[in-house]
Amino acid sequence: MNRRIFNRALILLIVLWSIYPLSYSSAVQAFSKQPKSCGIEKGQLISVINTQMAAFKSKNLPKAYSVTSKLFKSKFSQKDFSNLIQKYYPLLLVNTRVAPGVCLRDGNQAQIIVQVFDAKNNNLALNYKFGY
Repeated sequence: MNRRIFNRALILLIVLWSIYPLSYSSAVQAFSKQPKSCGIEKGQLISVINTQMAAFKSKNLPKAYSVTSKLFKSKFSQKDFSNLIQKYYPLLLVNTRVAPGVCLRDGNQAQIIVQVFDAKNNNLALNYKFGY
């Protein structure tokens, strides 16, 4: 995987991680100064995150890839995704706890920052963005 693809993958994984079945909106929108709470839909979004985290934990990278957005899949192959996770995000493969933060919604986009922990309490923050 060349450096350009890696940089794009890193940006997408951390900043623009949008998940199926919710489709990514046409472009990344900046959140307004006062986004609203996601309300009842937060549970549905967290369910998608938990599905992906369970796939990572069971080392089922094809399943984890399957819940990424169409936009993500159009830019990165399953092989590139798997390589990226194994090389740069191994903590995801040994996660023991997932702690979703506040869910904010602005227009047709929702965002949840999720802390992922391993058995030694090392952690990684992922910014999940969902488009409607």
